[in-house]
Amino acid sequence: MARRNRFIGPAVVLLSAVLVVISGVGVYKILSSGSSSPIEHASGPTATQPVGQSLSTSDSSKSVSDLSGTMLASVKVDSSQSSSASMSPATQPVRINVPVPNGNNTPVPQTESRIPSASGSTPSPSASVVPAKTLVEQADAKRKTDDLIEARKLLVQALDTQTLSPAETDDVLRRLSEINDIVVFSPRRFVSDPYQEQYKVQPGDLMQKIAAKYNITWKFLGRLNGIEDPRRLQVGKTLKVVHGPFHAMVDKSEFTLDIYIGKPGTPGAIFLKRFRVGLGEFDSTPTGEWLVDTKLENPRYYNPRNEGPRIIEPDDPQNPLGERWIALKGVSGQALGKTSYGIHGTIEPDSIGQKKSMGCIRMLNEDVELVYDMLITGKSTVTVVE
Repeated sequence: MARRNRFIGPAVVLLSAVLVVISGVGVYKILSSGSSSPIEHASGPTATQPVGQSLSTSDSSKSVSDLSGTMLASVKVDSSQSSSASMSPATQPVRINVPVPNGNNTPVPQTESRIPSASGSTPSPSASVVPAKTLVEQADAKRKTDDLIEARKLLVQALDTQTLSPAETDDVLRRLSEINDIVVFSPRRFVSDPYQEQYKVQPGDLMQKIAAKYNITWKFLGRLNGIEDPRRLQVGKTLKVVHGPFHAMVDKSEFTLDIYIGKPGTPGAIFLKRFRVGLGEFDSTPTGEWLVDTKLENPRYYNPRNEGPRIIEPDDPQNPLGERWIALKGVSGQALGKTSYGIHGTIEPDSIGQKKSMGCIRMLNEDVELVYDMLITGKSTVTVVE
């Protein structure tokens, strides 16, 4: 009996120790796996929360109250894991919207936004924005060193900031016109200009054929290269060519017609030159988009009114159309389906900047001659806006 008791005592002690260990494991499991952890209550974990991050109970509630509507799903990480560079993509903090009480329980929008620039490009939110006036000053400096392509680029960027006053905008457009008078409209060639190139005349080439290849008129090609007679084209001669087609935008409130390479408002379009115009009396010039139709030099005028001569012949000093007629065909807006409208010269230069026509767009004779040579039938458009 004494011998049996000698073994029972140690066995009881050993059994008690085993029970304590088992009990401890159970308690540990309950504490480590329970869903009522105060950390999870404070941080409000979601499906987007990074996996494997240790949250700090001392900072979790502070993180929510300090972020005013936007928080990082990871909230806080321990100092041992504070370097985001060591995180895998799956554990990087994710920016989310958090509803904030604002009277209607509407989530506060994210503060990061991307607004397309006037040129159609989307600037990076991290990119530094150069003030428009600084860009204009830089452009002036480039003009002084004869770097006209870079000067033009800087002026376009200044316009794209959309921060210039109307007077400042007009001044920038004037500077652009002056630059383009040299870069685009003169015989001088600019290898760095993406809108032009050089073409070597091949045997069998015609001015019309070369011009059609670049979506311009042969008259405009002749202007650039000092060729008035297309029959004088020489094989082997290198020509300056500009990529078309050209398009126009008429602003009724400003009485202006602007010429662009590319459709205004589309990516890659660039302003070239501004002209003053006259418009229809009683606001009779329809807005919308027009397609350039038939073009005539020295047009005959057919008077739609019952007063005065019914027909006025070309070159007659009384012909109100001047020396050029560019017929327009309405394709959208108020212009849709309309004909009998056009762009033409005038015998009343004082009417430019006023509403004196019967709905057509009037220009000074020397201006309409250039526009006539630029716009191409069936491809160039004229957009009229209020």
